[in-house]
Amino acid sequence: MDLQEFIVVLLVIFLEGERQKIRLMNESLMADRVALQEKERERSMLMRNNQDMLAKEAAKEKLVDDFMAFIGANKNNENAHNFDEKAMMKAIETMMNSDGDDNGGFANGYGKRLKIRLMKESLRADEVALQEKERSVPCL
Repeated sequence: MDLQEFIVVLLVIFLEGERQKIRLMNESLMADRVALQEKERERSMLMRNNQDMLAKEAAKEKLVDDFMAFIGANKNNENAHNFDEKAMMKAIETMMNSDGDDNGGFANGYGKRLKIRLMKESLRADEVALQEKERSVPCL
């Protein structure tokens, strides 16, 4: 075996090692893409839950505002004919009887909002890492 054949064998071995590295990087990139899609689905679900929770909070705030307006009208001996007492009682009963699973009742939604914020930050970090990884993978 002369020097040229030896160099060719070394280059073939080196190139095979590089191909193996690229294959592993591509597999890792695929796995990261799948994980990112899962995070996006989870984020979408959390965003829907957040919107539902905010809608419920807005309904509660409106209920309290309407009730306070009614109390104020009664104190000032004004006509409170726009107030639907039965609807108010039903809304209060619904809020008091709902369980914590659907963020109903007087449960504090802070924990869920914090989780959503942390998931958004995690998703952004995963997207940045994936973009960096895509830039670093050479194409053959």
